This record gives sequence, structure tokens and C-alpha cells, in this order.
Amino acid sequence: MKEITKHLINSLRGKGAHISLVEALKEFPFTMAGTKIDGLEHSVWMLVYHIWICAYDIVEFSIRADHKSPEYPSGYWPENNAPLSEQEWNKTINDAVKEMERMAELLEDESNDLTAPFPWGSGQNLFREALILIDHNSYHIAQLIDLRALLKVPVKDW
Repeated sequence: MKEITKHLINSLRGKGAHISLVEALKEFPFTMAGTKIDGLEHSVWMLVYHIWICAYDIVEFSIRADHKSPEYPSGYWPENNAPLSEQEWNKTINDAVKEMERMAELLEDESNDLTAPFPWGSGQNLFREALILIDHNSYHIAQLIDLRALLKVPVKDW
């Protein structure tokens, strides 16, 4: 199980098969965060916010029986296409990274049984929640990379 845990943690920290959120956003101009492409549903900001709020929800569910998830689906997306400020943009990116680290720390804590069902929920466990978080991130990070290419601000050296 330690080897599996190591791989999960590496993926959460952006050292797996896909690019990290930070690398996917590196040198992306804040002024373009709210730009939408015709025919596509989301801006870069909307995806960043979504990655953060979903990660927060998954981690909080994993540690607290009394956690209340946002309303689905509207609570998982920002109200605006663009962040209200550069401060909000940076905070949301940092908060998303913090949630990945919080999950990694839960996995590193050997007192946590990865496969034991939580006393709340319907049979979920830490292993499942970590996989969902990794899968969700990789899906939306790929969207960020494609959206960057369409906006003509591709990820360099990737």
C-alpha cells in the first residue's frame, strides 16, 4: 500500500503523468483569464475556480462528517467568466494547490486507512477520494492546456 500511496501523492503534487496546475498556468496573462472561445463553455478562470472548489469539497468531505457540499452543479462554478481581481485569481490558484497538498498530507498520515470506508457517506474512502481528485484535476488541466493553445498562449516546454 505504501507504493500506491507514493504514486497518489506524486500525482497530487504534479509529479505524475500529467502537468501540474501551476505549470499549466505558468506565464498565463491574468488579463486573459476571463476570455471565452466561441463554442466552448468555460474560460481559464472558470476552470481554475472549478478545480479549486471541487478539490476543497473532496478534501473536506474526506475529513469531516458535517461538511456540506456546494449545490450541484451551480455551486461548483464561479458566477463570473473572469476573476474580480488579480488577487482573487492568485488566491484561487494558491488555494487549489493547498487542497492538493492537504489531500497528500492525509495520504501521508499513516494513521489513516486508505481503504476503510468513512463513517459518513455511502462507502467512500480516502483512496477513492484521492483517485477522484487526481482524475478530476487531470481532466480539467488538459482543458486548460487546450484552451491556452486556442488563446494562442500555449504552455512552453511541454
